[in-house]
Amino acid sequence: GLFTEEDFANFSPIWDDPIHINYRGYDIYSSPPTSRGGLEVLMQLKLVERFDLGALGSGSPLLTHLLAEAIQVAKSDIYQYVADPRKLSVPTEGMLEESYLAFRSDLISEAGSMAYPPAGEPRGHDRSSSGSGDSRGGLILGFDREQSHEGSTTSFSIMDREGNVVACTPTHGGAFGTGVVVGNTGITFNNGTRIGSTSPYTEHVNYARGGQVPILNNSPVIVLKDGEFILALGTPGGETIGQTQFQVLVNILDLGMSVQEAIEAPRFSLFAAPNFYRAGSEITLRIEDRISVEHLEGLQALGHQVQLAPSYSLGSIQAILKNMSFGTFAAGADPRRAAYAVGW
Repeated sequence: GLFTEEDFANFSPIWDDPIHINYRGYDIYSSPPTSRGGLEVLMQLKLVERFDLGALGSGSPLLTHLLAEAIQVAKSDIYQYVADPRKLSVPTEGMLEESYLAFRSDLISEAGSMAYPPAGEPRGHDRSSSGSGDSRGGLILGFDREQSHEGSTTSFSIMDREGNVVACTPTHGGAFGTGVVVGNTGITFNNGTRIGSTSPYTEHVNYARGGQVPILNNSPVIVLKDGEFILALGTPGGETIGQTQFQVLVNILDLGMSVQEAIEAPRFSLFAAPNFYRAGSEITLRIEDRISVEHLEGLQALGHQVQLAPSYSLGSIQAILKNMSFGTFAAGADPRRAAYAVGW
């Protein structure tokens, strides 16, 4: 498409409050739309809150299954409703409403994987329906090499000596964005619209339209407990951002892992064909190949179509975690990409 002088004259950044939930006594904050990732992370956590995830333990196929089902339910709503809030009404409050998420959580069954569900009705808190399957899944052979490229999203979490914390996830889309430099500024346009940030369906709220800001997944997270800082994290990864952060949060808040353990633990991501906009899309669970054979077979038995991914390939979390017992801080860096943690 073409940019006009009017496009830039009429644009201004959005200064907004973060969106928030309470999860097991932790206050969790993330980015509002035009990010869809913040809503995705918060919805996913509330969808699994009724399950005792800590009792399942790390490496449990049932734990992976429950998280994957929550991702499906959240994405069906996210892709239906989240768009530029300056152009369209986004039911953010309804999507995070306790009663609505309790209804949507009922779609998740420990018995087996569901078909990718239709969106719910957060404005009216209506319950949508989807049957859980009892068929066995399968294994899709071959690594997913597509997700190993680094792209041009990054993430950093910083704390100063006074305790001020920033979690930030900037992106340029692909490497150097569009490759078009604006005059002599040295600034290049991003190319975020190439990564599924607009719907291919003309009737959809997120179809590409003039003057409408496309939706991206960037969604850094800050966690407080009784008003005190506990955790800051973020990651690159496009479509996988919300999924990656969800898993690391569960690793820390439910499973009690250290920040580095939580980051290095094997991860998975869901991908949809043709896309997450349409109910009934075919869902593939891509999981890093460090999992056990028993884990893999357990996921297949629960009805998941599984594809192995390279050992360290999904996301790149950078995080700071406070030890509440001692008041000390630990930083974690992800070995999946070039990353580091430093204190001074």
